[in-house]
Amino acid sequence: MLHAAGLSGGFWECAVDTTVHVYNRSPTRTLTWRTPYELWNSGQIPDVSHLHIFGCKGYMHVPSDKRRKLDAKAVEVMLVGYEPGSKGYRLWDRHAHSLRLSRDVTFDESVFPSWQGDEPRPQPTSPAPLSAPAPVVNSPASAAPNLPAPPPALPPARPPLPDSSTDSKASVKNLLRPSVERLESEERPHTPRSESPPSTLTSLPSTPEQPSAMPSMPP
Repeated sequence: MLHAAGLSGGFWECAVDTTVHVYNRSPTRTLTWRTPYELWNSGQIPDVSHLHIFGCKGYMHVPSDKRRKLDAKAVEVMLVGYEPGSKGYRLWDRHAHSLRLSRDVTFDESVFPSWQGDEPRPQPTSPAPLSAPAPVVNSPASAAPNLPAPPPALPPARPPLPDSSTDSKASVKNLLRPSVERLESEERPHTPRSESPPSTLTSLPSTPEQPSAMPSMPP
């Protein structure tokens, strides 16, 4: 709470008291979604309409008996807690460095004075709603003449089906004959016929036989 409000550690006591005040008025699962305030006050439901963000900016009203004629009617303060047993708020006056107690306060929960130069704390931005396009109104002078609509496209023509007559089998065979012949021609291997050249017999040269001389035997 101190870091979110931008306050120093000197306000730790105010932060603890504020935490306890809010916790006692919050439902818990342990008490079957009832608040501790209900158990201590015989089932009386607590009023949480007076709760505000810790450390936010406020304007405390100054009573007429405590100010002069030209003094301001409100003082800028910060919310630092709640006064127990009453509906008053604990407020911190930065200019007087004092703690004040009052119930006539108007709070601005989008501004935290302890932040840089009293700048508002950044809030989550939601996407901008989309605006509907403005209708286009054509003047009579610029309006185009009404043209006839184009004729609808016709579906593609389907091939004629064979007539269901007595010779349906013959017509089916005639339709399938070209495909069967094409398949047979593709499956049958085609071997080219080779022409062998004429055989030419070459005559080998003949060797003349020489008479062998028989050795002569002695008588």
